[in-house]
Amino acid sequence: MNTLEKRKKLTNNLTQITLLYEKYAQIYGLTYNSLTVYYAIEYYGKCTQKQIAEEWAISKQTVNNIVKKGIREGLIEFINNDKKNKLIRFTVEGKKRISKIAKESMLLEEQIISNMGESNVDMLIQGSDSFLDNFKLILENKFNK
Repeated sequence: MNTLEKRKKLTNNLTQITLLYEKYAQIYGLTYNSLTVYYAIEYYGKCTQKQIAEEWAISKQTVNNIVKKGIREGLIEFINNDKKNKLIRFTVEGKKRISKIAKESMLLEEQIISNMGESNVDMLIQGSDSFLDNFKLILENKFNK
């Protein structure tokens, strides 16, 4: 496979993975971003919107809109009054309805990772980390001269 074919295959694989997550989210009437926000809340238990935005690569505005909707629907609540670092978590209703979906998503990923095998997963992580690091470096060098 030449470089162009490798680039096309890599880009296609990344796109297909995202599309599969979107399809999975749609099964539950969610968007990819809302699934990711709910997944993050389940993962952390309690966290800030800023933490989700930074660590899960979703814009602050998108996270804020999803959280506001979750609050209106009684799924998410604030648990402190710190204006800059408001902690959020699932409500009892959110745990019943959404936590289950997030946990199921985590189990799905565990199954995929188990099926792939530890060494393949390690190589995938190393390869994607290297790609990401190189991409950042090249962009920085190209546009920050």
